[in-house]
Amino acid sequence: MESRRPPDPDRMRDVVVATNIGVSTAATAGAAAASAVLAAKTTTTTATGGLWFKVLAGAVGVVVTGAAVTAVIALSGGGAGQTAVLTVTPMDEGIRDFEFVGAEFRSVDGRTTELITEQEVMEGNTGTATDIPYFVRGEPQYVDIDSDNDLDAAILISVVAGGSTPQLYVWLWEDGKAVQAKYPAAVTEDCGDHVEAFRPVVGALEVDLTTGARCEPDARLQSQTYRVTVVDGYPVRTTPGFGSVDTCDPAIRPVVGDWEGEPPLVAPATDAPGVAEAADIQRVELLSRQPHYAPDWQLARVTLTDGAQSCGWVRPG
Repeated sequence: MESRRPPDPDRMRDVVVATNIGVSTAATAGAAAASAVLAAKTTTTTATGGLWFKVLAGAVGVVVTGAAVTAVIALSGGGAGQTAVLTVTPMDEGIRDFEFVGAEFRSVDGRTTELITEQEVMEGNTGTATDIPYFVRGEPQYVDIDSDNDLDAAILISVVAGGSTPQLYVWLWEDGKAVQAKYPAAVTEDCGDHVEAFRPVVGALEVDLTTGARCEPDARLQSQTYRVTVVDGYPVRTTPGFGSVDTCDPAIRPVVGDWEGEPPLVAPATDAPGVAEAADIQRVELLSRQPHYAPDWQLARVTLTDGAQSCGWVRPG
């Protein structure tokens, strides 16, 4: 009897990714578009009836119902001439009904308030010394940013103070309700980083940022684009390197020393994920940034053993 090796786990994940992309596409563009997306995927591996088969680079068809998307896949190898049916529950898009205005909001510095509209600010709602309002800027963008098959949302929020430079925040759809992520997806300042644009891509947000000490007369602004996902409730950069969403450029925030302590985390919080394992870190450099909202923490540039660099947070105290 011919022996069969178990499938490569990476290839199994490809099937799930391809199918989920088909589901997401079907939700926005219909079954024909979903079928086209699935048809474009490369050969992967799946299992039916205890036998391992290779999936041809094409779906025979995709059926969209109110409860699921079913893709009929032609098989080759041990299942030549047969088909396999992959059924995936459609993405929960309940967050599209979430009203940001009036929702409870927690700022990066720990203040809690209800969000208002920009129009209310224009009409004179500037709050009080102890109750500074935050307001919604523009429209939300939607994407499954934490890969749980629930649609999530990202939106710009500004404070009625200073230059009102907006920061980018994420709300996750969890158990039928919107839950704010534990840290911004882009940290900005009036005289520092600014979000120029953001948009959904598959499984992430793509953010265009300008960085630099823009209040200085000789400021040299730089542009960068990165992608954000959410891990354990915290937004993290995944490209160009895994780490904090904060900017870690020594030209903007000079290096003030080396760090020999615990590996950096992606946010100034003890429950935040680590940037990397200690064995994978070559050097950690402390930068001249200790924000008022996390005075016990310091931003650090992380250099990995493969030469890649990213940002993280350490707690010198």
